[in-house]
Amino acid sequence: NFFIVALFVRGKREPLNAASEPASTDAPRQPLLNAVGDSLAAPWQVLADPALAAARPLFLSKAAFSLGFTFLTAFFPVWAIAQLGLEPKVTGWLLTYVALCNISVQAFLMKPLTRRFSERRLLTAGMVMAAASLAGWACVRSVAALVPVLTLGAFASPLFMTSCTSLLSKVPQESEVGRVLGVGVSVDCGARIVVPLTAGVL
Repeated sequence: NFFIVALFVRGKREPLNAASEPASTDAPRQPLLNAVGDSLAAPWQVLADPALAAARPLFLSKAAFSLGFTFLTAFFPVWAIAQLGLEPKVTGWLLTYVALCNISVQAFLMKPLTRRFSERRLLTAGMVMAAASLAGWACVRSVAALVPVLTLGAFASPLFMTSCTSLLSKVPQESEVGRVLGVGVSVDCGARIVVPLTAGVL
């Protein structure tokens, strides 16, 4: 994502001025290496900004959550075969069930839940449910025990992710919402990079 942005969006940002003439469509372009450097530095600038200190715990919790569930997704097929002797077809159906639970929560439950509970409560509930789900894997010895654990985790993910994104969008400076949400997405992408590399080593 960083390199795509660097390649196609290399114009210098100019402050808006209502009294100025209309902006030219031929905006000056930064050298490619400078654009890439700016893109890579942006997340650290957001994290180091004192005005955005309230967002740091959200970034940390999102990183931990993303790493945990990405590890789970990466290792689940191998674990299901080794621990439960499941065939790949059955594993695929179980993952489909998890995806349907995710979709159902976001489509039908998030709206009434956000009306009744605050986003911070839903975030906390998602974290607690995720922790309980991950801990429950240690006790799974059959498919009958696996389904409740999967269900709990499938409900936890949209609760946490949706609430976390919503809270990140409410940073004090409206002009920084785009940067903050961009770093939030980068945290997810980082987990998807780190986990496969670590899984290969393990």
